[in-house]
Amino acid sequence: MQVVDRWAEIVGQDTEGRPLVLCPNSFTEEKRSRQREDQAKWEGGVILMDEILDQLGAYRG
Repeated sequence: MQVVDRWAEIVGQDTEGRPLVLCPNSFTEEKRSRQREDQAKWEGGVILMDEILDQLGAYRG
């Protein structure tokens, strides 16, 4: 999604800020919302795993 959001920066833009090449992908607001929720869950899971590894005293290399 970040590529879609920054597409004009990646491909260049005209004098009005429009991308020189149309982006071949797009996301609905529903999909963007779901992605934000999934990202938050993922980050929470990473934090929990980190805490568990700390409590177990696991080697992390």
